Parts: sequence; C-alpha cells; structure tokens
Amino acid sequence: MNALLQEALIGTKHISHAGIIRKKDGTIKAKSPLFTISPQEFHRIENAFLNPGEIRGSDGVVAFMENFYRPLKADSISIYAKNASVTELVFIIQIWVQLRETEHMFFVTNLSSVQQVSLFNIEFLSMYINLPAASLEQFYFDDTHAVEQVLPCLGKLVRTANYPFMANSMMSRFNDDGKRGEYLGTSWIISLASACLSHRIAYQATEEEDKVDGFVVGTIFQYLDFKPIQTVPNPNEQLVECAAFSFMEQFKQVYLVGDGSTCPQMWQSIANQAQITSQHQILLKIIPRIVHHIKQAVSEQLVTSAISLFKELVNGVHTCKLLQSKELKQFVRECGIFEISVTVTTQQSKSIMVLFECISKLYLSDHYNESTDTNLHQILASLTPFIDSNSFDITEIHLLIRKLRGICMSIFTTKLYKILFDWLLPRFSKIKEYLQIGNLELGNNILKLMKELTRNKANRLNFETCGEYGVLLFRETVSLIIVIFTKLEPEIAAANDATPYLKPIYITFDILKNLISSKATPFGILKFYREECLPQMEYNKLGFAYFSVWVCMTGEYMPYLLSDITEPVLNQLLMNCFKLIENQDNSTSTQATVIVNQIFTKVHNDPAHTFFSLNVESHAHNFCQLLFYRLFNFELDTQWSLTRPFLPVILYNVDYFHAYTSKLISIQTDRLPTETSWAQILYGIMKELEYDLNSQKPWCFTNI
Repeated sequence: MNALLQEALIGTKHISHAGIIRKKDGTIKAKSPLFTISPQEFHRIENAFLNPGEIRGSDGVVAFMENFYRPLKADSISIYAKNASVTELVFIIQIWVQLRETEHMFFVTNLSSVQQVSLFNIEFLSMYINLPAASLEQFYFDDTHAVEQVLPCLGKLVRTANYPFMANSMMSRFNDDGKRGEYLGTSWIISLASACLSHRIAYQATEEEDKVDGFVVGTIFQYLDFKPIQTVPNPNEQLVECAAFSFMEQFKQVYLVGDGSTCPQMWQSIANQAQITSQHQILLKIIPRIVHHIKQAVSEQLVTSAISLFKELVNGVHTCKLLQSKELKQFVRECGIFEISVTVTTQQSKSIMVLFECISKLYLSDHYNESTDTNLHQILASLTPFIDSNSFDITEIHLLIRKLRGICMSIFTTKLYKILFDWLLPRFSKIKEYLQIGNLELGNNILKLMKELTRNKANRLNFETCGEYGVLLFRETVSLIIVIFTKLEPEIAAANDATPYLKPIYITFDILKNLISSKATPFGILKFYREECLPQMEYNKLGFAYFSVWVCMTGEYMPYLLSDITEPVLNQLLMNCFKLIENQDNSTSTQATVIVNQIFTKVHNDPAHTFFSLNVESHAHNFCQLLFYRLFNFELDTQWSLTRPFLPVILYNVDYFHAYTSKLISIQTDRLPTETSWAQILYGIMKELEYDLNSQKPWCFTNI
C-alpha cells in the first residue's frame, strides 16, 4: 500500500485501493471516510505523509487532502470520533500542522486564502473541540503521551484558523459540560485553552486576540470560582484541577510578566467575564487552591501540579514581587503554607523539596530586611519536632532531608547560612543515626544535602573559612561521607552489580570539589591552609576528617594544593602526619603513613612542578631538616618506601644534602637495622642522582 500510495501521489499510476481513487483526469477522490481504512493501511498512509520528500505534485496532494478530509464532517464526524484510535486522532492533527508549515509541501503557501480555508476548514477542528466522552477517555487514560503530543498542535491550529469562532465554540462546550458535571470534557477544554495561550506571540498578538484570550481566561476563572474544591475529588475531578493548574501556569508565563499595561484588552475582557480587575486578585484566587491540594495530598499528580504552579509564581520576576507585597505575603501565610506536615510518599517528597525552596525563597528574599532572620527561624522551627523526635520512619526522614535541601537552596547570604548551620550543627549526630538505619537511597539523599550545604552560591560561604564555621562545615561534611562509605563498603564488596553505588560516588566527588577546589569556587577548604589558620590545623581539632580530605587532595587535587599552600603550612601538615605515625591507635598511624606516602609519590611523579611552586630553594635548610630528621629517626626499614620518591627534591640543594645526610649517617649508625647496606644504598642512589642532575638529565626525576 505504501508504494502504491506514493505512486498515486506522484501521479505515475492509476490505482483504486483502500477507498482512494485516482481518476483518469489526474484527480484523487476518497470513496469513504477515513475510518473505513484498516489500521495497517492507515499506518502506511502515515509513513508516506511523514516523509515529505517522497510527496511531489501539489495539485494531486491538494485534491487528495480535500477529498480525504471533506467527508469528515456532519454525521460522519461523530461516527469517526467514536471509532478512531488515539493514534489516528493524533496523526491527523500532526498531518494538518505539517501541511500548513512544512517547507517541502510548497503548495500550501501557493494556495489562495479561500483555498486554504477550504483545505483547513474549521469544521474539522470543531470535531476535536467536541470530542465525545468515549474518545476523551482514550486520550486521558489510554495514552497520556498522545495528549501531550496533540495539544500543542491543536492549540496552534485553533489560534490560527478562526480564533474568535473557535473560542466561542470551546467555551460553549466548556459551560455545558461544567453545568452537567462532565469533568472529562471540562478538563479537555481547559487543556486546549492552555495550549492556545502557549502560542500567543507577544510582539505579533493583535488586540482582538488578547480580547479573545481574556474571554477564555475569564470564563475558566469564573467556573473555578463557583466550583467548590473537593476534599477528595474523583479521578475526573482531579483531571480538572491538574488542567487548571497547568492553565494558570501558562497564563502566568504569557500575561503575568509585567503590570498588564501592554495588553489592556485582555484585562478588560477578564473583568467583564469574571469581575477580576487586578493581578493581585488573580493571585488571591490561585493561592488557596494551591495550598489546599498540597495539604490534602490526595494524589501525587495533584501535589506535583500545584507545586509546579507555585514554583512558577515564586520564580517569576514580576509575580514574585507581587507575592512579596505585604497583603499577599500575609495572605499566603494565613493560607497555611507552613503547616504542610502530611504523610506523603518518597516520590512526592521530591516535589516537597521544591515547595520548601519556594517558601523559603519567598520569605527570605529581602536581604536587608531584619524580618528574614525571624522568618528563617520560623521555617526551621516547623522542622524541629521532626528531626528531634525518636521516629525513624524512612519516608518521614526522606521528607525531612528534602525539606532541608529546599531551604538550603533558597539561601544566598552568609548571615542566613550561619543561622541554618547553627540550627543544623547539633543535629548532625541525628543525621548519622539516620544513615545507620537507612538504605542507599537515603544515603544519596543526605549526600545531596551536604552537596548543597557546601555550594558557594552568591558567595554565601564568605565567612572566615579558617575560623569556626569553615572548620565545622569541613569536619561535619567529611565525617558524614566517612559514615556513609563505611556502611556501603561491605555492601559494595558483596554486590553482584555495583552500578547503583556509582551515584553516591559521583555526589561525593561533587562535594569534595566544593570543599577542596579553590579554583572552582571562591570558597575552598584549601583556604584553611594559610599561615594565619595554623592553630586550627591540629589533628585534635579536625578529627578523622583531617586524613580523609588529605587523601583526596594528594590525588587529583594536588595541583590546587600546591598552587595555594605556603611552605610553613605544608611543614605544619607534614609534622602533624609524622607525629601521628607514632600514634598508639593503629588506624590513625596507618592513615597518616598512607597520606605521607601519597604525597611523596605525587612528588616523585612531578617533582619539578611541585617544588618549584613551593619555592623550596628559599627554605631548603628548614624543609630538608624537617623531612630527614623525621624519617631518619623512625624505623628506617619501614620508612624507606616513603623516603625514596622524595629524594630528588633534596638534589635541588645538593651541597646542603651532602652535609646533612653525612652528619645523620655518622651519628645514627647504631640505630640503622642494617648499617652498611642502608648507608651504601642511600649513598649510591644519591651519587647517581647527583650525577644525573649535574648532567642536566631531567628524566632522573621520574625514573627512581
């Protein structure tokens, strides 16, 4: 059929098949409406039309389309609509749009306006506006994706065909269905109206179009104003509410972007239809509906739709200013936006995170308003009973962590960040308890919270990073990472598929970038490593986190470390590690040894870059003395692996090295486990390296 149809459209062959007749004079005629064609043949027709390059000859196609669609009106429309599949309905609209817009089908633009009206008649579009309940059920419940496909196309066609006529037809159907309680039809028209609004082009819209938009908007708001909000709406009523939220969101994007002065006809039309005279009144009608459905949490779809609309209002430049007015701010609070404490599913709690971000953004946006402190304290106070309770319900914990993430996302000042951190600091121990009883998903959720806490959005971490807040943030973040991966390590080892564990690793990598990389953000944990912060750098103040971050830095972040750190600070850090090698705690001693080994290994791989950046030559005596005093006075048999990669550095100061090492070897011979072998090995390596250095063979630094 596909080949035959193409030949017919090209005009090369006379055929009579599947109700399509090509007459001897070259015209094409449809014997009967489309619904008589079998599904298989229909899809072949679909393939032919969706490949414009295969269709040539404008006259034949125009004749074909006119005769193909013209029977689809009057009595045959209702028959077709009842029998057509969702796929067919979607396809016909897509073809309609394609024929109007495609550059390949040039014949459309060459037709006169009369011919175009004949080809794209509004009676066919009216069929879609008046779809019977049976077809709407197919649209809504059989194939949701098909609805999403067809609505944008249909909205554009309605707006460009004969918008005033089509809008009257839509609202007539809307009012009739509304009076009868036909929620399926009501939601369909609201969705279609939203699609029509989405195709308004501001700089091309006429006053007549704006007037029609106002009529449509006013009619829908009038209906919603008189329709009571059901506590537990049935599925079809939920469709109406979701469609209404989507419509309001589209209305905001199109018309609530300024003070309304650019489209007076639209606002006048709304006032005539629904007695709404200002943008404030619009929001006063929208907010209670949003809050009601979030608090009731009847379905995930309703909660998500309501929060999506609230986010659009808060993030809009103009609507956010409206919401921050004294009247509306108080109104939102009185609606009970802070009292959302319903039990929801984990999936819904993702939307709750967005909600709390929006609430916090709304009430914390006035940077110089003292009330923002009070507002943040109130928001956190609403969470205190949950985090301080002894409940370990996983769903509630997910919800709590996501609320905290939402709040953290909305904070853009150092002052407010400190308030949040002060509230959170004594509760990190509780979060660690959550980790012990939680699953992988909860661990990821908590890691995402820490990732958000370490982000320097709007320079909010602009406190003294080497002071109390910086050290505490550093310590608690790394401590949580350690707890999470200590728990995950045996799980990963026992898992047949380690793929699910990649996600926490990726999140942790982002956290470490936030903490460590001063190149990535103005705030970085490397800012701790300044001479003025040496008192904070003792092991007993940072705890085990001291080691964990060093392990990370001695890998990928070594260039950042070496470009930012000063030699006295490096001495201090190495001295801490050397001291801790002697620690009675085996894990501490082992970790310190690993860190020193990693540092020396990195030096071995790139010694020239490393120690030129440290300007070792100006501090050679102190640096070498520190290093070799520590290494020679410990068990040299175990420290040899640490010492060897570091030796090329000393060759930058050969004279000092000879004097110092000769002295050490002469006075320490009684402590060497194998006196002659150690001295001979050390001396031999140094002489060889000294010769290579003096011969200007830089490869010696990488061949030890």
